[in-house]
Formats: sequence, C-alpha cells, structure tokens
Amino acid sequence: MNDNELLAATLYGRFAIRTKSGLDITPTGKKSQALLAILLTSEDGSRGRGWLQDTLWSDRGREQSAASLRQSLSEIRKSFGNYSDVLVADRQYVGLVKERVSLGDHLDTSRGEFLEGLDIRDPVFGRWLAEMRRRHARRVLGAAMPTSASVAAGIRSNVVLRTESPPGSSNALDEHLLSDLISKSLREFASIETLCDPTPLAHPGTLSISLQSFAPADGTTGMRISIEDMDGRKIWSDAAQSRSVEVPISDDVEMLGLSNRAVGYVVDTVEQDCTMRSGSLDANQLSCLAIQKMFGLRDCDLVEADRLLSDAYEIERRGLFQAWRAYLFAIQFVERRCADADALVEQADQCCNYALEFEPNNSFVLAAVANARRVLTKNYIQSGELAKMAVKANPANPLAWWSLSAAELYCDDVEGAHHSAVIAQSLARGTRFQYWGDFQRSLTAAVTGRFEESVRMGEASQALAPNFKPPARYLTAIYALTGRKNMAERSATRLKAIEDDFSIDRLISDPAYPVSLMRNKDLIDRERLQALEVE
Repeated sequence: MNDNELLAATLYGRFAIRTKSGLDITPTGKKSQALLAILLTSEDGSRGRGWLQDTLWSDRGREQSAASLRQSLSEIRKSFGNYSDVLVADRQYVGLVKERVSLGDHLDTSRGEFLEGLDIRDPVFGRWLAEMRRRHARRVLGAAMPTSASVAAGIRSNVVLRTESPPGSSNALDEHLLSDLISKSLREFASIETLCDPTPLAHPGTLSISLQSFAPADGTTGMRISIEDMDGRKIWSDAAQSRSVEVPISDDVEMLGLSNRAVGYVVDTVEQDCTMRSGSLDANQLSCLAIQKMFGLRDCDLVEADRLLSDAYEIERRGLFQAWRAYLFAIQFVERRCADADALVEQADQCCNYALEFEPNNSFVLAAVANARRVLTKNYIQSGELAKMAVKANPANPLAWWSLSAAELYCDDVEGAHHSAVIAQSLARGTRFQYWGDFQRSLTAAVTGRFEESVRMGEASQALAPNFKPPARYLTAIYALTGRKNMAERSATRLKAIEDDFSIDRLISDPAYPVSLMRNKDLIDRERLQALEVE
C-alpha cells in the first residue's frame, strides 16, 4: 500500500477488508459484503442506489429495498469505524474512495475462488457474480478484460453489403444511398460494422445483404433487398417501390421502411447467432433485450430493463446505453413508477449529458434524449430541435420520427405531429415495434380529429401487443367520445385486467394518469365515461 491507501481488499477466497495494520474491519452481513464487492469492482468505485437495490434486494419493493440499502450502509460505516469516510453516499449514488483502497492481490488465485462463499440468495446478484467470476477467470488465463473494441469485435464484421448494378449507373447510386442508410443504422443501433466484400475478417455467422434496384413501368424506382448466409442460403427478402419520381430514394418512406425492416432482421439474426456461438450476451444484446422490455411498459420489465442497460454500459461505455436509460426513466415517470421524481429527473439529466457528449451524431441517442427532455423537463423547444437533428441524422429511424411527432404535439403543431407519426408508423411496419408505431399514429389521429383512423390504428396496436396498455387507455376514451358505449365498456374492462389501479374516475380526473394529451385536447367526455359499466 502507498501512503494514501488506508485499506486493503481481498477478492479471492473469503472476502475481507483490512486496515494497514492488518485489522479486519469486514462487515459481518453478506449483503453488506456484496455491496462492497460491487463497488470495488466498478470502474469508478460507485453505483446508483436504484441499481444496487435492484441487484441486492430484487425480491423486495422499492421502499423496502431502499431501507435495506440504508441498513447495509450503516453497518459498513459502523464496521469501518475511523475509516468510514472511505464510503461516500448521496441521494443518487453510493461509492468508495478507491484511491484509498488497495486491490493488489486481486489476481492471487491461491487464496481460492473469486468472492468465495459470497453466494447470497438473490437471483440478480447471482447473475452478476457468475458474470464477474467468468471475467476474472479470463483475466487469470491471460485474456484481457472486455473493452468496447474487443466485446463488439465478435459481431462488427458480421455483415457484408453488396450492390448489384454496374458502377456509375443511376441504379447503382440508388443502391449505394440505401446501403449507406442500412450501414448507418446497424452501426448506430448495435455497433455492427459492414464490409463491402467478404474479406478474411468475415467469420462464421456472417450475413450478406444484397441490394438490387429495378425500374417499374410508371418510372418510379423499385428496390429488392435479400439476406443470405455465407453458404448462399437465402434467409430473408423483401421489395418496395418508391411513391414518386420526384422524391429521392433516400427520402422515400417506402424505401426507408424497406431498409429499416432489413436492419431489424439483421440485428435479430446476428445477435441470436452470437449468443449461440459464445453462450453469453454482449453489450449490444443486453441493450436490445432491454429495449424490448422497456417498450412493453410492464412494471417488472421496466426494472429489468434498467439492470440490463446498466450491465451493457459496464461492458461497453457507449453513450447510446445511457440515452436508452434516460428514455426509460421518462417512461417510468409517465407510467407513475418512480418513488422520487426529482431524483429521477436528475439521474436522467446526467444520462442525457453523457450520451450527447460521447455520441452526438447518433440518431437513436438524439431521439431518446429528445423524448427524455420533453417528458422530464418539459423543454418542448429543445426536444423538438433534438428530434429534428435525429431525423436529419438518419431519416430511416422510426424513433427519430416518433420523437419529432411528440415534440410537435406539445408545440401545438398537431398536423405536423400526425404527419411525422404516419412516417414513423410506415417505417416501423413489419418490425417487432410495429405496435408502437400504430399506437403513436392512433394518438395523433385522435388529437387531429381523425377518430376512425385513431380507432383503426389503436386496434391494430392492441392486436399485435394485447398487454400494451396505452392503446386501451385512448381507445376507451375515443369509443366513449364517439358514442360507442359497448366498445368503450369492453375496452375499459380489458384495461382493468392489465392495469390493476385503473378506474374510470382516474381516466377522467387524475392529472397524473397518462392520457394528458387526451385531456389537454378536450377529448375526455366525462358524462359518457361515467355512464360506462366496467366489470
């Protein structure tokens, strides 16, 4: 130990914290030891309170887990005695002054297994411990700790992009414009880099994307995209025709939608293949799984999504993962799933700032931050500017158009909002997030008085995602507003089955219930809603 180091930690064998003189000051509680082990193995020595609660007390409610965390912190301070100032904590984070703690023996495997005997009964901590033991085993064998380059290297060369038309032709230009968008989306969303031809960097699981343009009789442009594996087996194909000869292919909604469907299929296929070959998840896979969970809006999934994104960020320090966390916090705020709104806003702001600093040109970062800013700080002008930047950065990104639509709604540009929502819904068609695009279009259709379109899109969203609550909320109100009492009653009954605290009174009167646009645009028919009979 040098003069600044006061304590020494033992990570192999029995976990222990000792003073310079050798005095053992390890707290007796296993959860307190686990808490210290997590902080000691974190890059900057700190973790968010919420993350710690969800990792060490995942089976408890928010208030109970917060109390348990406070109890462990108290135990650690008491055990540390005169060294208690090594532990620091505020409303958001818990940490150690790592410069004052030695980890000099962290590779001394002669002491035993990594964190031996620290197998506390919590499934989330169990997963964390198993992953850390796997990483440390790799260190001992001489492998480097995963970095952003090495972690992603397994999938970054998994895609080869081919254009079929002769170089210099107008068709070749169209193919290159669309392939550029595909390449950009793959790189932004999942760190998948594309190759122009099957170089020696390609490895098992590599996919080949082929773009072939054609000329329909009406003078517009057609494009066919096919995906094959390296054995030449065709595993996906689709085609689209541009809507007008006046619109460049890179701005045509049908073409952008085609490219987005190809991107979705590639991401799903490549990452599933990586899991089968490696047996574990990397940062991008954790992020994709988190996104699936967060857009479903189920309470348990929102908590799990935050854990997954935090884990992804620990593996690879991407601004994108922090942007998704900020968006997740906005969803939790809207869905009334946060105990401390001020703390949530502060944490989201930190995530937004980091994300914009490190990936300022990523359209997914810009769109996610735009949504977080709109919801949590009510800065609609800033949200709109970020959303415009997202659309400009990648017009094939449906999330960018969703964020622009939402910002336009809150800036009272309802027709612009509906136009953007229609584009977003078109881009998301045929992907796993089609239900979200259908709902967004349903919402803007309702606000602009297109009630039949709103109902049609809302029902389409419900058909694809029966447990997705927002369509049922808005459909109940629209059915009642348009005099369809029986349908409103069925919708309200369905909503009550998937949302425990739903009631007609809350829909009508509770300003915190997430139908603010419906209420602000005077689309709540109080009398007709109160007349409903909900089972």
